[in-house]
Amino acid sequence: MAKSDNRGFVPPFDHPVLWDGISIMVDEIFVDLDGVKPDVFLISVGGGSMLCGLVEGCRRHGWGDVPIVAVETEGTRSFNASVEAGHLVTLPSIDGLAKTLGVKRVCQQAWSYYGKHPIISVVCTDKEAVDACIDFVDDHRCLVEVSCGATLSLLYTGILKKLVHDGKLKRSTRNVVAIVCGGNAVSMKLINHWKADFDLTHTHRCL
Repeated sequence: MAKSDNRGFVPPFDHPVLWDGISIMVDEIFVDLDGVKPDVFLISVGGGSMLCGLVEGCRRHGWGDVPIVAVETEGTRSFNASVEAGHLVTLPSIDGLAKTLGVKRVCQQAWSYYGKHPIISVVCTDKEAVDACIDFVDDHRCLVEVSCGATLSLLYTGILKKLVHDGKLKRSTRNVVAIVCGGNAVSMKLINHWKADFDLTHTHRCL
């Protein structure tokens, strides 16, 4: 295959074309908000393409100072592990329910943006992500997978409020943009299964 002129490798997250395509999302957000600058973006991180695209889109619109809270689950924390180590690292393994975040090593560009753009790395549990998925379906009648639930956990569990309380985000934070992405790896059957596994006696929490 490597010697063939008729075949090529299309990376799932590590390519400028992907980042450029994802950055268009920020163009749309800019229009939807009538140019009003968000106070913070919330995203989940797998291989890093979403993070790269978001940073590039922010730069294009003069939002280079808007913080990005990048969340992973405990079993998929390759970006967070790199932040803690101070250099790009490879996880020995990945674990947990957030399969679409399951990358042992984030792309170099995502790591390069750390330190050049205000990015806050946080970690949630699978249980917190699942609980947020349940809250979201109650609120919006929309199923999202656990990887997306990680992002939503920042809102439903109070993690975002804690970041404000700890001074990592401004106390004036009001305009929050959460990237709700990922709905293939989920069903009501799975949601109910996870709910039973975590023994979640659910009390709905409104945003």
